Amino acid sequence: MSIADIRQVPVEDVGDPTLLEPLARAVFGEGQRPPGWFARKLSRECVLPARSILLTQSTDATDPAAWVGYGLVGRPTSLGSVARTAGIGLVPAWRKRGLGASLVAGLQDAARDDGANGLLIPASPDAVAFYTRCGLSPHNTTHTLWATGVGETSVWATPESWESPCPGPARSGWFAEAWERTPQTRRHTLRLRDGADRFDVSMEGSAQLAVRWTSSDGAAEGPRAWLRALSAGTPALLHEIPASAPELPGLLEGGWSVAQTTISMVRMWVSTRG
Repeated sequence: MSIADIRQVPVEDVGDPTLLEPLARAVFGEGQRPPGWFARKLSRECVLPARSILLTQSTDATDPAAWVGYGLVGRPTSLGSVARTAGIGLVPAWRKRGLGASLVAGLQDAARDDGANGLLIPASPDAVAFYTRCGLSPHNTTHTLWATGVGETSVWATPESWESPCPGPARSGWFAEAWERTPQTRRHTLRLRDGADRFDVSMEGSAQLAVRWTSSDGAAEGPRAWLRALSAGTPALLHEIPASAPELPGLLEGGWSVAQTTISMVRMWVSTRG
């Protein structure tokens, strides 16, 4: 079958979008994902099935044997008028055949149709050249850092509202919906160093992910205090530290390692929706 036979259809045509989880695993690999990860992803990244795209070889959108790729579009309110992808890719056998560029174009059209005035695609460094050819530009670079706990037991506290008082500006983090749409039983808020640091943390399998770190001074001692609040060996992730952050060198010198680098690729336009 040629690429001319591949159809772009809305993900909503599948019925239940969580049925795309096996396709996501085929695209991105199995990894070490906890049960229910895909459903949580759809929720907390505010995915719109009507604007997201499935690539299929069949006229029957519900036939998983015909699926070859997908692109998910989310509209977190906290990002304003910019739409954001929550996963985009093709199964290996269909890569480098021109489908990727047409999928990106389709996602931009879908974002426009939803009234957005731009599209943000989180990309790995090796995908930057591809997205540049698709008309997007690098906006910023962030690193997710990894370390392990060093305490005797893990401290667990009550989750707080995203808007509740913070000790200072965000030093790293995601958007509000990613926190608020995480189940209450899988998240908590820690205030450490006499309140100088706040960590809004979600459970991701055996790992704890700081969805946001706010701090009065950004000192590396804050994340070190968090590691002491985790039992020894517990994986800990600081999500999306800006590559330009002045505290980054101190964190790397203090035992944190870069687990993932993300470059935000963006294309903006003037919305025609009144």
